[in-house]
Amino acid sequence: MRAVSLAAQPLIFKVLLSAGNSVLPGVNQTILIGVDTGGTFTDLVAIVNGQIRIHKLASTPTDPAKAVIDGLATLLSGGRADVVTYGSTVATNALLERKIARVALFTNAGFEDLIEIGRQNRSELYALAPTRPEPLVERRLRFGVAERTLYDGKIALRLTKLELQRIRRLATASKADAFAVCLLHSYANPKAENAIARTLAGLGKPVSVSHRILAEYREYERLSTAVVNASVAPRMASHLRKLEQTLPAQRLRVMQSDGNAISARTARLEPVRTILSVGRRRDRSIGAGARIWRRSLYHLRHGRHVHRCVVV
Repeated sequence: MRAVSLAAQPLIFKVLLSAGNSVLPGVNQTILIGVDTGGTFTDLVAIVNGQIRIHKLASTPTDPAKAVIDGLATLLSGGRADVVTYGSTVATNALLERKIARVALFTNAGFEDLIEIGRQNRSELYALAPTRPEPLVERRLRFGVAERTLYDGKIALRLTKLELQRIRRLATASKADAFAVCLLHSYANPKAENAIARTLAGLGKPVSVSHRILAEYREYERLSTAVVNASVAPRMASHLRKLEQTLPAQRLRVMQSDGNAISARTARLEPVRTILSVGRRRDRSIGAGARIWRRSLYHLRHGRHVHRCVVV
C-alpha cells in the first residue's frame, strides 16, 4: 500500500471530493474509496484522513468480492468508508466466457427466433461459409405470447388472463434461472410487458423487462439487451448482495458503462449497465491514478447515459 499527499495531487482530491461531497463536508471526516476489479488484479484508491492511499492485490476470480473485502481491510485498517465506488468485470467476464444463467425468453408469437436472426449485419462480409455464435437463449426456452401492440401503442390483440396463466406454467416448467420479456412496441405501451413481469415476479427469479431497460424502438436491440441483462443478473445480484452485506462502507456505488456510477440496487436490477464498467482499463482504471473519477465527472456534467448492449 502506498500513501500520497493530497497537496501533491489537487486534481485527484477535487474529483474524489466532488464525487462524495454529499456524505460529509470535511475531508478528514470523509473516507472515499474507488475499486477496480479485473480478472488478474484488484486496484483500490482511497482518501483517508487527508491522504490518498493506493493498494493493489491479486483478484480472486472464483469469488471477486473476497479481493475487494481484503483490499479494503488493508486500506482502512479496521475503519469504515463513507462511499465505495466499484468498477467490476464480473458481468463482462460472465458474458465473454458464457458462464451465464439459464434464461427463458417471452416475446410475441412468431418472433421467438428474433434473437437468432438478428439483423443483416455480418462481421465477415465475404465469408462463403460464415458462422454465428450460439444465441444466449436456446430455442426450447423461447416462448411465444399471444399479444400484439401496434407502433402507436394501440392494442391489436389483448393479453388475457388465460395467457398469463399459461406463461406462468411455461416459466415454472422451464427451470430457468432468470426471465427476459420483450414484446413488440412496448416502448409505446408497456401494459402487456408489465402484466407478464408481475406474473413472473412471483417465481422469485430475476425478471428483465425490455421497456424498463431500453425503452427504444427496434425490437432486436431491445430484445437482445434484455436477454443480456437476464443472462448476467443472477451472478451480479449474488455478488453485489455479498458486497453490500460485508463491505465496511455506508454506501456502495457501481460504475456503469458510460463511466458514471449507479446505486447497487440499480446494478442488481440492470446489470447490463455494467458490461463495460471497466472495459477500457487503461483509460478509466482507478489503479492508474484517478482517471476513472475524472471520466465519471465528465460524463456526469455532460449528462451521458449509455447502457445499450446488442448481441450479434
